[in-house]
Amino acid sequence: MPDLVSIVMPAHDVAPFVAEAVTSAHAQTWPEIELVAVDDGSTDGTGELLERLARDWTGPGRRMVVHRQANAGAAAARNAGLDRARGDFLCFLDADDRLAPALIERLMATLRADPALALAAPLWRYIDAEGRPTGIVSAPGGLRHDAAGLVVAGPLHSATGVIVRAAAAGDAGRFDPALSGCIDLDWFVRVVAGRGAAAAIVPEPLADYRKRAGQITADWRRMQANWERVLDRMRADGHGLSPDQARRARARNLIYWATLAYQAGDYAATRRLVAESWRLAPLAALGDPLARIRTLAALASLLPRPLHAALRRAGNGG
Repeated sequence: MPDLVSIVMPAHDVAPFVAEAVTSAHAQTWPEIELVAVDDGSTDGTGELLERLARDWTGPGRRMVVHRQANAGAAAARNAGLDRARGDFLCFLDADDRLAPALIERLMATLRADPALALAAPLWRYIDAEGRPTGIVSAPGGLRHDAAGLVVAGPLHSATGVIVRAAAAGDAGRFDPALSGCIDLDWFVRVVAGRGAAAAIVPEPLADYRKRAGQITADWRRMQANWERVLDRMRADGHGLSPDQARRARARNLIYWATLAYQAGDYAATRRLVAESWRLAPLAALGDPLARIRTLAALASLLPRPLHAALRRAGNGG
């Protein structure tokens, strides 16, 4: 009998998008799936919509559970989903994103073929708020990573579509509610490091990552502070990065933070962050196609304002 895969989907005020997410989960070609949806104190009707969608989430090998709670944040919502998931494998889905129908089937084939893997992840196709592809697909940064590689190469652009062995998830403990960013990275690092295992990237764009206003990843200062906390935890747990790894990881993230600063109109910070990245490790901006796009978007702050629009649109992909 096929393994049961539990899809854990936290949701907060995503009424315009959640039906697409739920439909994409139901359309999976994998035969045994449950969807555990956690409404985290939504005020826009998301919870009621989830309950209506659950009534139609039927068919062989299909089960949907809706849990509603007071707003407690993304980490607490994921933890509530983990508490209710019954599968031997856990798949994550943000409620404004989408899964390709073959995602679970493709990633499960990879996990079943190699017991040393704690998780598998796809590539992500970036879409805009209306669900239209932006033309940007995430870079894998390599097809196999240890815990340090997840931070240095940065292959995990989202939790959406990532599949984790439930046993490894149990060893990793809970998502950290004290974090307001890098919540998924922190947990995935612990999943892989805890068993001395590996993470695999399946090099196909099997998940859609939606970029829209109001996402918690939009504040570059908050993202930087939380990233630093992830590195502090890794050091405390005995999985710290080498000086060279830390330099390359910081250089790559400086480009990401510069993009967020540019999108927020903080052009002075944009130039400072880009310059710091290039001083640390120029190849961090040259070796990754998405990083190159982000660098161009950041450098657009040097151009006259009317020329910002095209590069700002490109930068919205990362």
